[in-house]
Amino acid sequence: EAAATGRHPGPYQNMLAGGSPRYGLHPTRDGRFLALGALEQKFWDAFCDAIDLDPSLRDDRPDPEATRAAVAARIAAQDASHWAAILGPRDCCCTVVASLEDAARDPHFAARGLFRARALTPAGMTLPTAPVPIAPHLRRDLDAPRPLPGLPED
Repeated sequence: EAAATGRHPGPYQNMLAGGSPRYGLHPTRDGRFLALGALEQKFWDAFCDAIDLDPSLRDDRPDPEATRAAVAARIAAQDASHWAAILGPRDCCCTVVASLEDAARDPHFAARGLFRARALTPAGMTLPTAPVPIAPHLRRDLDAPRPLPGLPED
């Protein structure tokens, strides 16, 4: 947007920076977050149905702030596990944000070996690393720790 217009948008000034109630992070009652990206109408409709949003707020154009506040209130009223059960089976572009611990245990990431790679510090400590690139045929042997530079080296 800045390159096209010369104006750098601030918070809540464009669709992907909080300007739309259809896109953003919403805290749950237990301190977790839902990531919402329901920009297309079909996803927004499915999301609104899932959280039982008042029909008068589903058209977010007249008062986006009222819609955003209602969505936030609905999400904050329940724990993440409640929303995972409700939203998981729906095609609504909304999911519970996984913790790093959850991600490390995810079967998809485990099958790809995402957290199996190791790095070896100058002090001899072995640390888990994410292989880059992630595509298996482009990365090093996951079972061979790669050396890390000591500090203050590069």
